[in-house]
Amino acid sequence: MPQPNVGLDSPQDDPSVLSCEDGLPAAEFSLELGVTELPRDTSSLSHEETHRYRNLLRLARDPAMGKRDALIGSAARLDAVNALRMIAPHFETVIAIIADAIAVSARTSTALIVPPICLLGPPGIGKTFFARRLAAALGTAYHLLPMNISSSFSLLAGLSTAWRGAKPGKLATTLVEGSTAAPVLVFDELEKVIMAGPFDRPLDVLHSLWERENASMFVDEYYDIRFDTSHVISISTANAVGNLSSSLLDRLLVIDVPPPNLDQRRHIAEQIFERLVTRLGNAVRFKLPDHVLDDLTTMTPRRISRVLELALPRAMAAGREAVSRDDIRAVAQLLDAWRGKPKAPIGFINL
Repeated sequence: MPQPNVGLDSPQDDPSVLSCEDGLPAAEFSLELGVTELPRDTSSLSHEETHRYRNLLRLARDPAMGKRDALIGSAARLDAVNALRMIAPHFETVIAIIADAIAVSARTSTALIVPPICLLGPPGIGKTFFARRLAAALGTAYHLLPMNISSSFSLLAGLSTAWRGAKPGKLATTLVEGSTAAPVLVFDELEKVIMAGPFDRPLDVLHSLWERENASMFVDEYYDIRFDTSHVISISTANAVGNLSSSLLDRLLVIDVPPPNLDQRRHIAEQIFERLVTRLGNAVRFKLPDHVLDDLTTMTPRRISRVLELALPRAMAAGREAVSRDDIRAVAQLLDAWRGKPKAPIGFINL
């Protein structure tokens, strides 16, 4: 079944912006944007303005004429998403919600619509890992935005050419440079966003992105045109949401992801081990004894992965065909060696 195309620009009365109704033939960007070539005299333009003109020209010559593929539900996508239960069984709630959305899309032959989701849970349970695997299951692009290093809305919405260092935002760049209208954008550690000052509100831009009608008219400050971001799949991760505004939380489907139980941790450890062994190729035959698996089930999924990534090479280097309990203990001690040690002084003078 052909996938409907979604325009980069949103429908509105302004004739300078391209309509994005599914199925309509797209006009060329050069006609709609009114940009066909660089001005002959660029001496009066700043470096940022000249760069913006070049980017607008690239839009005008877009091979897909401003359209990007939407995601349509299918039996294959549904199977792939349901299979996530094998590697992330404690994400059952969110898997069921997305599986339902795929079923609706498949039955109606309409674009897949997933509400903005926040995966809430303690560190190390695999929230970011799950989001990455979800994108792979859907067959779409994956983009990680670590919010603990972001202090400006320009990361998403772009920065106007009135400012030095102007550039497009992540949303516009993702749509312009990608082939899909529905990439998975992961806002990692949402609650840790950096505030540059008491009046700084870098998350305010998400009010538009997470409101479907507003998302179809998302303005990138750099391009100064509107993009249809309503098909973007927004997944946030958070350890807590107490510092997020109620207006943002009202737009999010917050799903409390519990730590995996004992049986689930055992299954996750087996899956991680099999994945690591597979990477080593068919020549390697490695075993994970039950008593070693029991030790691993006391750990978080992240910890299991880190320990096995070091324990496997350790066992191989010793000429063994199985990971031992000593391997697990030695690696765990290595990972924890820094804990409890006094911090080293910084600088040239120790008082």
